[in-house]
Amino acid sequence: MISFIFRKYITKYWLGIWLTIFTLYTLAAVDNLILQASRPERWVMIFLSTASALVGLFALLNRNQHHKLQEQWILFPICLMTFMEITSIGLNLFGRLNVAKLLMVSGLINVVVAIVFLWVIRLVNEGLTYVSMIYTKQERRFLYINYNRVGKRAPVFFYITLIAGWFILVGRNFYEFRLLAEPLNELFFNEHQLGTYTFSVYNILVFF
Repeated sequence: MISFIFRKYITKYWLGIWLTIFTLYTLAAVDNLILQASRPERWVMIFLSTASALVGLFALLNRNQHHKLQEQWILFPICLMTFMEITSIGLNLFGRLNVAKLLMVSGLINVVVAIVFLWVIRLVNEGLTYVSMIYTKQERRFLYINYNRVGKRAPVFFYITLIAGWFILVGRNFYEFRLLAEPLNELFFNEHQLGTYTFSVYNILVFF
């Protein structure tokens, strides 16, 4: 749906790159449903990894199109995808199929999540811009939000949320992520006792 909304606001080149990556991501997601490794799947994985790496290299090396990107930092997820896909090919050739599949899928997920989150931020920012045009005066019922200031540029909070969401969605594919997530999960959700009172950090945050 986000692709449909922004189809006229993106150059044909970058829209083609995005649709190609999204198609490869869909195929990789379907392949990820296969639990039993086999030789045909191994060839499919090599094909998907190779195609993804070539798309990434094509996007990174074609510097003439970089200036048309509104958000230049989107090149970093593409670079990470390219590295992960090339690594996946090497591991696949040496028989490490599980790790190869993990890198193949995670590399594509990292780009898809980053671009979709970025477009959501742009969509919200456009909404704030329209609000700033309509409500020219600050009113009590809008909590004194300065729409003229907010509408010009997306708040930093949105980008912090984007990075945190990207890190969680991509990182949870790796086992090492649990080593970080489980202690934080216990800290936030486990109940603590202070005298006769029991509380959790999560409930306190929800309260505020």
